[in-house]
Order: sequence, then structure tokens, then C-alpha cells
Amino acid sequence: MILFSSCGSDLSDADKLKKYKYHVSKADSLFAIKKYKDAVIQGDSAIKITDTLANAFYSRGVANFELNLLDNAKEDFSQVIDIEGEKSRAYRNRAMVYLKLNDSDFISDIDKYLLVYANDEESRQLKVKFSEQKGDLSTAVKEYSLLIAKDSTKIDLYRKRGELYEKQKDYKQALADYRTIIRLSPNHSDVKQKIIDLEKVNLIKKKNDLLVGYFILSYLVYLVLSSVIIRPLVKRKAKNHVGGNFIVGKDPLVWLLPFIFAFIYFLYYKNIINLNFMLNV
Repeated sequence: MILFSSCGSDLSDADKLKKYKYHVSKADSLFAIKKYKDAVIQGDSAIKITDTLANAFYSRGVANFELNLLDNAKEDFSQVIDIEGEKSRAYRNRAMVYLKLNDSDFISDIDKYLLVYANDEESRQLKVKFSEQKGDLSTAVKEYSLLIAKDSTKIDLYRKRGELYEKQKDYKQALADYRTIIRLSPNHSDVKQKIIDLEKVNLIKKKNDLLVGYFILSYLVYLVLSSVIIRPLVKRKAKNHVGGNFIVGKDPLVWLLPFIFAFIYFLYYKNIINLNFMLNV
């Protein structure tokens, strides 16, 4: 039921509705020629007739947005959402206000919009851009994956997702995306170079992981040797040398440690040489 304010007792409800539509139509035509202030005035006139319809709030909201009156625009789009409910397209408009304000409420509104209008790729791209700006790379990757699932032939989507994987240091997934690009279109020399570089980086990462493993393993081996062999030997020698000459320099705990850490250093040094060689290839 449409409730009209008393803008003139001589007008019927039908005439008031006709006048309301005139003001909204006028606001839209003024918006089209970028007379945003005049469009706002026409929106005001329509809303004075009734505030139970969404059209005038929407028209005024888009004009306020263009005038960069963001608080006013947000209020107008909120009114539209209150009237239209969860399926309102105004969620996107209000999200755009939040985007301009760099407000994280953008994500909430754009998600509500995408629940209903899931095929709006431009809105997903906006969500990706905002997520990247906020450093939420995992959300951006997820959105690109949804876009790729809808169209697995778009090279730009693989490129952008691959770059995000690189930023996350997920080189394996980045390589998979770049290889897909070459499979779809072999003439991307820059992507081929990325693949070469990432294969080096990925191998370096594996070697670094292996290096960490060497240190951990060496330490565990030392703990076992220390507990099972070295410590008992030291105790036995200490007991046998009571009252005698206990030569510390000949104790296994002393002379064996340098060999253990020399071994660790050798593995580390060898690995560093290999890494430097690979980086300079």
C-alpha cells in the first residue's frame, strides 16, 4: 500500500503517483546530462509526495554519489534497501559508497549483492580489487577462482590469480596458472619468463626447506648421541679420573661437537653455493 503525504488536497492518489513518477523521471533525465544537483532537487520533490517507494531514493542516491555527498548517498541507498529487502540492487550502490570511503563494510554489502546477482563479474572484480588493497589476498584468490570456474578461457584471470599466488609465495599454484596461460596461448613470452624464474624460485624454496630439515635432523641426532653415548661416557670418565688428571680436551663431549657442527656448516655452505649459482643463471 502506497501512503501519500498531503501535497495538495485537490489531488487524488492517482494524480499524486503520476506527479511522483514525473519527478523521478525528471531526476533520471537530469542525471543523464550530469545535472546532478538538479536531479537531487527532483528527488527531494518526489520523496515529499511519498517516502514509501524506492525509486526517488535511488535516483537521489546516485546523484548524491556523483556529487561525492557520500553520507547522503549511503542514507538514500539504505532507504532503498529497507523498502526493497534482501534482493535490492542498492546493496551494490551502497557498497560503492563504502568503496570510496575505504570502509570494510564494502565486503558485507557486495557479498549480499552477489548472493542474488552472482553473475556480475564487474562486482566480483571490485571485490578482488578491494581485497587486494586491504591485503586480504586469500579472498582475492577465491574470487578469481570463482570467475575462472565460470569461464576457464580468460587468460587475464589466470595471470592475476598467478600474481596473487606469487605474493603469497605459493609458487606451485602460480606456476600452474602460468602454465595454463601458455597452454591456452603459447605466444606470451613474458609468462614463459615468469615460469623459468618461478621454477628457479620454487627449487630454491625446496632447497631451503631441505636445509632447515638438515639442521633439525642434525640437532635430533646430537640429542640422541648426547643422551645415549656422550653423557654416559663423560660421567664414566669423570668417575674414573677422580683424584687423577681429567683431560677435558679429550672428552667426547668436547671434541665431537665441532665435528657435528662442521657437518652442519658443510651442508649449509654447499646449499648456499647452489642457491647463488641458480640465482645468477
